[in-house]
Amino acid sequence: MKISILLIALCAGLAALASTLLARGDLAAKTQSIFDAAFASKISDEISNPILRVRNGSETFCIQEHSGAAFPPSRIVSDMAEAFELGWTQVLVDDLADCPTDSTTFYVVQGERPDQSELLDVMERIVGSGPPNPDELFPEWALGLSVDLPGSRHRSFTFSTFADDMPQEVARSIMTEELIQSILRASDVETTEIVSLLGEDLRNKDYSQWFHNNPIGLCSVDIVLLELLLGPSTSGLHKMEQMRAHLRTEFDALLAAAATRAQHLSEYRDDRCWVWETT
Repeated sequence: MKISILLIALCAGLAALASTLLARGDLAAKTQSIFDAAFASKISDEISNPILRVRNGSETFCIQEHSGAAFPPSRIVSDMAEAFELGWTQVLVDDLADCPTDSTTFYVVQGERPDQSELLDVMERIVGSGPPNPDELFPEWALGLSVDLPGSRHRSFTFSTFADDMPQEVARSIMTEELIQSILRASDVETTEIVSLLGEDLRNKDYSQWFHNNPIGLCSVDIVLLELLLGPSTSGLHKMEQMRAHLRTEFDALLAAAATRAQHLSEYRDDRCWVWETT
């Protein structure tokens, strides 16, 4: 794919789709639906009520970023930490082999897409073995990935493509999506609606048209879910059923708290799924 094609699509397509598609009245139902689908994979026959909140706000991000990116991962992590009052630590490295092995929770790489052997080498250095299904993990058409790493500390590895001719909005969207998935330990959700960065409309995998049917930034649903799983107001909630119940009974309070967080993250928004007014 020629990344420059995306710039044409962004300029011509997103301007025509600038009206908000997500009404406030639908937000509670949409958030519940995305929540259920994004965390469905955490449920198994053995664990019917899994622990979802596994982050305490003091995690370490070890980041290898592209020097030419206008929105490097470190900036996105800093903005999210400020918005949600988190004490995250960042370590910037030239090679993930230099990451502190005893404290790193998030391994983050931004750069040109590696071939599969390079990706497997990275995973080998981090966890001592490659994934059993590399083709499924990083399909040819994907521009990013987020994967949980084996072990007891809920570590993750995140990769996002960046190239010199990639539009800033595209690079920011890909990295933001992968970081949110990694931080929340959430799965992709197939949907035909522009409702969340966790959602994917896979009817057209041509990336020159991708953002006509998929978000290019944060949606209000994403901010509410981040508040639910990271915010201080829900620090006593850990299990899936507690969080599902809280979404149903305390949605207005969650939405009010999320509105405050949104002020810090409005630069990342997609207006088509953003319910708050911006100045």
